[in-house]
Formats: sequence, C-alpha cells, structure tokens
Amino acid sequence: MAGPVVNLTEPEKVRELLLKGRNWTDFSPRTVIPELGYHFGLWNRAFGDVDATFSIRCGVNSEFLSQGAQNLLNLRAVARETLPLDDAVIKQVFLRFADVWKPQSGRAWIKRMAAEHTVAAI
Repeated sequence: MAGPVVNLTEPEKVRELLLKGRNWTDFSPRTVIPELGYHFGLWNRAFGDVDATFSIRCGVNSEFLSQGAQNLLNLRAVARETLPLDDAVIKQVFLRFADVWKPQSGRAWIKRMAAEHTVAAI
C-alpha cells in the first residue's frame, strides 16, 4: 500500500518526516536515541516509469558512526531500458537539494540495466 503524497516545500511536513525518522530504544520504556539523529526516505512509486528514491540523514553525533554517515543526502533513479534518463537533470535536482541541505556527503546515481553510475557526489 502506497503512502501519501508528500509536499517537501512545506516545512512542517519535512519536520514531521524527520521526527518520525528518529531512532528509538528496543525495550520498554522506549525512548529516543538523540545521538542517532533523524532519517527519512521517499519513493516516487515509479511514477512515469522512473523509480526514484531520496533519503536524508542528519543530526547524528554518535562516536560509533563514521563522519560520512552523519549528515548525508542520497538520490537514486532507475529507469526502464526504453526510457532515457537525463544525467544533467538528476544532477541538477541533487545539487539543488544539497544547496539547501548542506550535507557532509552525498551521491546521486542512476541505474541503467545492471549498471549504476554516479552523476554527482559531494
């Protein structure tokens, strides 16, 4: 079952997603683990024959995670063989998010058939 459509231009919606993406302890009483920060991911339901996912992780300050996993941004697109993806468009979308989000690291990549290739990285 697909989730609701999310409008990322509404700050309150982004805040709700980040709060839902907190990590919690496994045992009662369950409490938030603040040093693991926030995370959320979105999927476009393969709209227009392009399967795209987007994920953000931020606010992590755990000594057990590498610096590269502390504030990151990922964008992945997969298209059917007959549908060309424009690398420049994927790169532009990724860089716009990166400009707003200011992640420490991130990558945008496209998968064609069995091969993936990076179109942008920071």
